[in-house]
Amino acid sequence: MIVKINPSAITGTIKAPASKSSMQRACALALLANGQTTIYNAGHSNDDLAALEIIKKLGATIEVKDDELHITGADVNEIEEEINCGESGLGIRMFAPVTALSPGQFTINGTGSLLKRPMHFFGLWGTLCFMLGFGIFLWLTISKFFFDVTGLTQRPLFFFALMLMIIGTQMFLAGFLGELVSRNAADRNNYLVEKKLGV
Repeated sequence: MIVKINPSAITGTIKAPASKSSMQRACALALLANGQTTIYNAGHSNDDLAALEIIKKLGATIEVKDDELHITGADVNEIEEEINCGESGLGIRMFAPVTALSPGQFTINGTGSLLKRPMHFFGLWGTLCFMLGFGIFLWLTISKFFFDVTGLTQRPLFFFALMLMIIGTQMFLAGFLGELVSRNAADRNNYLVEKKLGV
């Protein structure tokens, strides 16, 4: 079969779907903000729906009008004792410290691949990234005070070290929180018993 494609003009309007990460961050900010927040072209992915469910359990009021999402923020309160981040790694990293603002006690859980990801991998590489960035930062500091080198904050190496430390911290927290979730999963205990008994 021979297909011939000729150039032509494209007309019309398309609406790009919302970014999952932007939508989840907007939900977290709307929860913490005083008053009402309006989100246009809100996402409908599983991660987005999990974020909406989380902020609802933390005290936010959600109202849907056409393509607009109206969220009324409030103080973080304990509506339910457990929040579920679904399979969102960003969700569990972001909402864990937000949940800590509540005076109550929460269980942070997840589903699917979030419970099976090798989170210690992120902890290991996060630690290595942070230590590398810290080592570069320390070397730059020593250069400034002992070798009288100026303009260090304008050098690309300074920003590279800062970036490594930030990424390392995020990866370490992702691994740490992920391990907490996976270690408290019911399936993990069953697996340990089966392995120990040799079943």
